[in-house]
Amino acid sequence: MTVAIQDHPGVEHIERLLAGGAPSPMAADLLDSIGVIDPARACRNLQSLALHPAFPRNDRDFLVQLLAALSETFEPERALSNFERIMATREDPDALLRLLRRYPERRAALFTLAGGSQFLTDTVLRHPEFLDWLLRPSALQGERSESRMEAELWRWVQRLRTQPNGPSNALRRFRQREYLRIGLRDLMRLADMPQTVLALSHLADATLEAAVRVARAELEARYGKPLYRSKEGRSLPCEFAVIALGKLGGLELNFSSDIDLIFIYSSDEGGTRGATGRDHISNHEFHARLARRVIALMAENTEEGHVFRVDTRLRPEGDQGALAYSLRSCEVYYESWGETWERQALIKARLAAGSAALGKAFLDMIRPFIYRRTLDLSALDEIGHIKDRINAQIAASGRKASNIKLGEGGIREIEFIVQSFQLIYGGKEKFLRTPSTLEALSVIQALGLLPMDDCAALSSAYIFLRDIEHRVQMTQGLQTHDLPADAHALTVLARKMGFHRTGGMSERTGFLAALQNHQDQVSRVFQNLFRKGDSEEAGRPAEEEAPAAAETLEDSLAPADLAPYNFADPESASARLRLLRNGEPFERVSARAKRLFDNLLPRLLFLTLDLPDPDQAVVNLSRFVERSGGREGAFTLLSEQENVLEALLRLFGSSDYLSESLLSQPGLLDSLFQAEALTSSKAAGTLQKELSAEALKGSDAAQRFARLCAAKRGEELAIGLRSILGEADIFQTMSDLTSLAEAVLAVGLRVAEEEVRGLHGSPIEAETGQPAGFSIIGLGKLGSREMNFGSDLDLVFVYSGPGGTDGKINGKGAAWGSASNHQFFLRLATALRDGLSAPASGERAYEIDLRLRPEGQKGAIAVPLQTFEDYFRDRAELWERQALCRARPVAGSPALSRRFMGLAAEFVYERPLPPNLAAGIDHVRLRMERELTHEAEGEIDLKLGHGGLTDIEFLVQYLLISHGREKPAIRRPETAEALRALRAAGLLNEEDADTLLDTYRFLRQVENRLRIARAQPLHTFPATPEGMEMLARRLGYSDDEEGSSRAKLLADYERHTQRVRAIYRERLGLKKRA
Repeated sequence: MTVAIQDHPGVEHIERLLAGGAPSPMAADLLDSIGVIDPARACRNLQSLALHPAFPRNDRDFLVQLLAALSETFEPERALSNFERIMATREDPDALLRLLRRYPERRAALFTLAGGSQFLTDTVLRHPEFLDWLLRPSALQGERSESRMEAELWRWVQRLRTQPNGPSNALRRFRQREYLRIGLRDLMRLADMPQTVLALSHLADATLEAAVRVARAELEARYGKPLYRSKEGRSLPCEFAVIALGKLGGLELNFSSDIDLIFIYSSDEGGTRGATGRDHISNHEFHARLARRVIALMAENTEEGHVFRVDTRLRPEGDQGALAYSLRSCEVYYESWGETWERQALIKARLAAGSAALGKAFLDMIRPFIYRRTLDLSALDEIGHIKDRINAQIAASGRKASNIKLGEGGIREIEFIVQSFQLIYGGKEKFLRTPSTLEALSVIQALGLLPMDDCAALSSAYIFLRDIEHRVQMTQGLQTHDLPADAHALTVLARKMGFHRTGGMSERTGFLAALQNHQDQVSRVFQNLFRKGDSEEAGRPAEEEAPAAAETLEDSLAPADLAPYNFADPESASARLRLLRNGEPFERVSARAKRLFDNLLPRLLFLTLDLPDPDQAVVNLSRFVERSGGREGAFTLLSEQENVLEALLRLFGSSDYLSESLLSQPGLLDSLFQAEALTSSKAAGTLQKELSAEALKGSDAAQRFARLCAAKRGEELAIGLRSILGEADIFQTMSDLTSLAEAVLAVGLRVAEEEVRGLHGSPIEAETGQPAGFSIIGLGKLGSREMNFGSDLDLVFVYSGPGGTDGKINGKGAAWGSASNHQFFLRLATALRDGLSAPASGERAYEIDLRLRPEGQKGAIAVPLQTFEDYFRDRAELWERQALCRARPVAGSPALSRRFMGLAAEFVYERPLPPNLAAGIDHVRLRMERELTHEAEGEIDLKLGHGGLTDIEFLVQYLLISHGREKPAIRRPETAEALRALRAAGLLNEEDADTLLDTYRFLRQVENRLRIARAQPLHTFPATPEGMEMLARRLGYSDDEEGSSRAKLLADYERHTQRVRAIYRERLGLKKRA
């Protein structure tokens, strides 16, 4: 290559460039010939480099050497830029240039580094001394043993021990230096993939061993040595071991892996012992602190970065478990609660640091748990389900096609294939019990469990994919498994993988073809192993053998052909449907999945004809398929269960809010379509029991409220879908939503009460010495059992009276000691309100409105019963009598609730009527219409506007207050039931009562369809014609020769509200308006 460059006329042009001349086409041609992708950028880099005082601008031989070195790099532009930066950091750049002139192999090493990894180059820029070490002849020769690395690292630790953060810095700097050596050996192909992952794993083990030694010495200096008593009664040292899983456990670490660890110790029995005056702590506390210190030494980010990120979620009980476990605790856990995924994870368990004897004891203990004596074919199904969940997660992230680890045909599928054979046959075949993927594949082949060709294909694919993983991660030091989306970066990656331009094929094209071939081979073996039950594919032609079906579909999805299906944007719908069938670019969609979609399409399009928003239905269907774990499975479900397809499309085209509930919790689908889930409401007791069981899965109040709020969304989804499908009318829907709110309040109250009792003990009434009571009174829509989507909860909290708590919980002192009843119930009310309306998870259940309590926002949120009595007697106003017409107990003490309702009934119904009752009610009503609506500007407000819901509610409240004393039967909090009672009592004639009931049903249904889309407290009609048309379609209106759906809706609304306003004014004895 040097000879070809020497003779190229472009060399002279580059010399001119270095002397200050302008870039020329000939210079660009030479740069292109040596692999430069962006010659203009390379010219700028050369000009910048020439400005460096030490650079030999007039040395043609060095220029040719430089260009030849660049021709061998993966990314010449980056190599030039980084070489310039390296020169700038050198105290003696001339010495470096002399070295590069004299030793071609060191020149090749430097430019391979500079053009192959920004991450590693940045390390030598921060630590120029590392480059001097790296360019020594011995640095890149041969592999280093773990013991050699351990010994050298410990010398570094000892040397820096007295400095601030000395051990921590020693670990980080040693890791950085070793990464340079290992990474450059990998880029220069001086080490193959198995050698590279082994070296990285040995480095991690060495740093862990040093971290354990440092941390243990620190803790023993403070607390003494931990001891335990053996069964024979001897006092023995309590040992500590670090168990590696995942990539580190398999000695397969990559350049940006987390290290998955479990920390174990010998026994919980005992504690530390040492010199007088030291603190003594239990073995558990000592080793939990030891684990935390090891994690800090390894994973804490300092000015020197971190050593390795540490992940401890694979330990017993995961995030909820202790950080360190005794050997016996591990044994009990795995015997009692261990699951298949944990067996799978523990296949790779290996001692990484600490006590060899304890590590061996742990591995011996878990072996029977991992490897069953009998063939365990059930593992196939369980591992298949795990992979399905991974597919769903990565599909939801939008990275399925580009992810070489988790995508189809990726690293994870190879590992799952291997681990399946290990779980099934490992109990009988001990040579399968290896944490190494490649070793296990060799054994699988030797045992004849897979054909030789399949094992060879999997091994080759594994090495190829892991090589890609290293090169992707080494570029910037990021924890990624995605192929670069940028064409330039993909070309550079292809070069790093050994691909070159050949004939008319670019490096990138050759690389992607090889990658596709490896992924196809892996996917074929994986599908054969995990999907053998799917016999429909057998004997069917391959995709390339049946192009006609695809062509027909492409034709039928043209935007013009979608025009009859009411899509607002046929072009977007066409693109979305094509994407739904064919997947993202680079995504492989099976032939069967495409055939299933082709068969689904006619029915899918037919069903969109009746949807309020077919465009959004297609968008949400696409999101559903992406999150369901694979197109084939989703299309199979929708093909085999037509009712599911119709229900989902109706949901997706009617309510974004409810659609999001399903999309965020795909697991709801199974329960949603169980028998009776969409045809009948749940009994109140069943609902409360199920919500309580779900909430109690949380370990503390915050988690329980989070689970309760999420479960509420699931139940609300079922209620909404019944409404959308016409399985429940508006009154049943409101009743179901109200029952759900009551159940959530009851469960939430128990959670909050348990939390506050843990702080203060139980509240006692001072006057009676009996337990104090607490009740939740529902008002507004909750009180009248007329909840809608997005409704607030109007509540008042009442407690029985003064007193204090006993300061005890389960016979012991409470955490915060005793408190007054006022403090207790204030904290209880606050905990309940915040848990449901502002939970830590961000998933709130309801907006809670407490403004209807005495003194409104100025008053305490929890109020004693006597305060209510005084307030009702002395200060309450007419509007509060109206509000209390809908008061109803919804949770808490039945006895206290009865006492409160007695006071409320006396206030509402027994007090003398004000002489101007009708005028007073109408005055408030007209102010609301005038000040809270914009109907004068053309807005339509179905709640507060002319003849709207408030007209009906105020009329009912007027009649209840006027006649409730002599006719107790009419005292109903539900508006519709009160109307029926008023009709039965002769206070409304049949015609007026029927008109009001009919309009009330109509307006509530309109409100339902307004709110179901977004779950917001909307009560005004959309301002745009398009929004009105969509609302009309949600309500079942359609365009025909009699008029548009929008016009029909508006005509019905006008007819209903005019009649209501007339009845309202007549019944209140008011004159007609001019």
